[in-house]
Amino acid sequence: MYFSASLLTRWRSFPMLVIVLLMGAGIMTAPLFSHEGWFLSTIVLLCWIFGMSVLPERKLVTQRPLFRGVGLGLLCFVFGGLRMSADLNTASNDISHFITGPTTSEQTLVYGEVSDFPVPYRSGLRFTLKVFGVERNRYQVASGKVLVYLKHHPEGGLPDLQWGDHLQVAGRLERPRPKRNPADFDFSAYLSYKNIQSVLYVREPHTLSRTGNVDGWLHRSVNRLREMIRHTITHYATSTDMASMQKALLIGDRTGLPENLKQAFNNTGLTHLLAVSGLHVLLIGMVLFNLLRPLLGRIRGLSWTAIEVIRCTVTFVVLMFFLWVTGGSPSVVRAVVMAAVFLSATLIQRETSGLNSLGVAMFIMLLLQPGTLYDIGFQLSCAAVAGIVIFQPSLQRITKHKSIRHDWQKVGIQSIGVSMVATAATAPVLLYHFGQVSLAGVWLNLIAIPLSDLAILSILLTVLLDWFVPSVASVMGTTASGLTSLFTALVSVSDTYFGHFRIHGFVTSLWLMLSLLMTLFMFAQWRFPRIRYRTAIGAFFFALVGFSLPRMSSVLSPQLKVTFFDVGQGDAALVELPNGKTLLIDAGDRNDFYDAGLSTIIPHLRKLNQDRLDAVVISHPHQDHMGGLPSLLTQLDIGEVFTNLQPCQSNICMEVDSLALMRNTTIKGLQNGMSLQLDPSVFIEVLAPASKPLAHQDVNSHSIVLRIRYGTHQFLFMGDGTAFTEYGLIQSNPMILASDVVKVGHHGSTTSSTPEFIQRVMKPNTKAVVSVAERNVYGLPNENVLARWRYFGATVVETRSEGAIIFIADAEGVKQVPWR
Repeated sequence: MYFSASLLTRWRSFPMLVIVLLMGAGIMTAPLFSHEGWFLSTIVLLCWIFGMSVLPERKLVTQRPLFRGVGLGLLCFVFGGLRMSADLNTASNDISHFITGPTTSEQTLVYGEVSDFPVPYRSGLRFTLKVFGVERNRYQVASGKVLVYLKHHPEGGLPDLQWGDHLQVAGRLERPRPKRNPADFDFSAYLSYKNIQSVLYVREPHTLSRTGNVDGWLHRSVNRLREMIRHTITHYATSTDMASMQKALLIGDRTGLPENLKQAFNNTGLTHLLAVSGLHVLLIGMVLFNLLRPLLGRIRGLSWTAIEVIRCTVTFVVLMFFLWVTGGSPSVVRAVVMAAVFLSATLIQRETSGLNSLGVAMFIMLLLQPGTLYDIGFQLSCAAVAGIVIFQPSLQRITKHKSIRHDWQKVGIQSIGVSMVATAATAPVLLYHFGQVSLAGVWLNLIAIPLSDLAILSILLTVLLDWFVPSVASVMGTTASGLTSLFTALVSVSDTYFGHFRIHGFVTSLWLMLSLLMTLFMFAQWRFPRIRYRTAIGAFFFALVGFSLPRMSSVLSPQLKVTFFDVGQGDAALVELPNGKTLLIDAGDRNDFYDAGLSTIIPHLRKLNQDRLDAVVISHPHQDHMGGLPSLLTQLDIGEVFTNLQPCQSNICMEVDSLALMRNTTIKGLQNGMSLQLDPSVFIEVLAPASKPLAHQDVNSHSIVLRIRYGTHQFLFMGDGTAFTEYGLIQSNPMILASDVVKVGHHGSTTSSTPEFIQRVMKPNTKAVVSVAERNVYGLPNENVLARWRYFGATVVETRSEGAIIFIADAEGVKQVPWR
């Protein structure tokens, strides 16, 4: 009895969701097979389904529906793979085929149409170009899309580009750069999901010229409307900050928002209010749809059918314009399609299933662009809607309890319930991608959502009234600024007091993700005891496996893991010891554009669910080796910091000393003969410097040199040690230098890597790691130095070409681990 009424047996009421889930599975497995294989599978399944339909009933008896259903399910799966593989296979004249090399300086002239709204970034303008043709020596017809980075020129400005403009622009054509470190955002994959396989870097704005624009009313109308909204907001807002915030609330333009405010939204779980989403569509659509009925009812002669047709049509047209004006983010597309399903059902007087409407929206979006499946906004939007729809009956039963008598109690319980459900439903997505879920949003949404709705309505009224009654629009603009200011203050204050109410920890294990999903399903089906008990047992089992497997693996097959980060022109290496402790050797660089600690090392540790470094060794006090240390001291728990204690009066040294004092982190000196006791199975020995260096002595020559021995395997970290350092090592420790992995001194410079030293460190399969930037002004690494290492039999691996380099040492040996 319980089982028959459950969600599991009501799947026939939302067939489109079942279809799209199977289609999504096909999209995820698309890269495993060729396009031809997916096409052939589709033909075979179509023949199978046709055969199941035409064979006589007596041949199959009662198995015909089963075979046909299995065939249809597999067809949905294969169709998803076929659709995705079609996007992965670029056309023969796609612009990506015109890329001649990764570092070419050859200029390529590209002709195309701006296919999205140009977005300002730190040093210029970014937009997507739908390509018509390419010209180098001659013009050639081309297709596909290219992401254009137009750099700002100090003496000139940036062109005022709009959606639909036809351009010709010259720049350096490259493939999107893959992520450089395991925890980096994979921008190359992100563009690939959007069918963009190439990037055009334009350094000189004068190489761009507008040749025309799309001759269509839609592009002109949308551009004018968007520009009018931006102008009106800027005109009536009481300050520049208010204008930026109002643009973000209404059309999703976040370019003018301060980074600290964006972080406050993230910390409080209110980021969804900055993104144009289903809340906007619901607000605009609901207000318009409900207002049109009494207005149209005053017109004599209009039948009920005519009124419904007009209000549904007008609402849909307005929502479509809103979609285009805001740029068509996945959450808005999903909401507009679901609204269209609802409006259609209203016209034909049919009830709709929320899950089926969601399935229709997802199907259309994945059909048009299957890569949308990997869009985080799409995942969050669909997860939130699915959770709210599934849990809605349970919330309604709670509000109907006899103890709930007043309307305000029902509204309050419903609001809290929806907020809790949305947070829980999106938690798996947030924990997988970001490693944190804000709990503060559960109660802050109760105030923030109505306040943001009032602000959005007042901004909309300001824009509308500006057309007809500018004097009233001025009053409404002041009101909008006041509401926006109150909303911003709410977020800032909430971040101060509630921003720390967060769940931390990345969930990337399949077992733990299954446990989370089954837990959510258990609560959704709580009133069905049989399902509740079974899913609870399943969730517990998956959680047990997910937590036990890594620990069993570390006990049964312990290993030492070393990650050489790609931090540009700098050094940083993380050593993960068999007992779980961590040692960081150097912390990379920091400049106006990049902080190795904040951008590379901390995200990597967060991905490992680590918030502590047991020890940090800074080989010498140069910016490219200790630049990231201040961020690490600020955000992580660090056991001890070790340096060569060479006197240093640079800004970075004084900042590190101040932060260490403030965080009660001890800074100690290391020199030859000392060792670090972090793991009894690993011997970490200091080979240099021989003594504490003086202020006037060469900094590089007195770098800390570490030897890490694990069983018969050895790693040697040279810092920026020079020939002087190497000579000292040969004199004092000639018999213990042979290593499986050597971090080459001074980024492959001629100041290091003498033939005598290389001979001493060589083993049969020695790997020489060179930490160096892809493009640097020093001309490193020196090719003669690399050739010298290869001559003596070493395998040279460079961060400039491979990104981060990971080695694992275990009972089987030392091996480099591919991670991309």
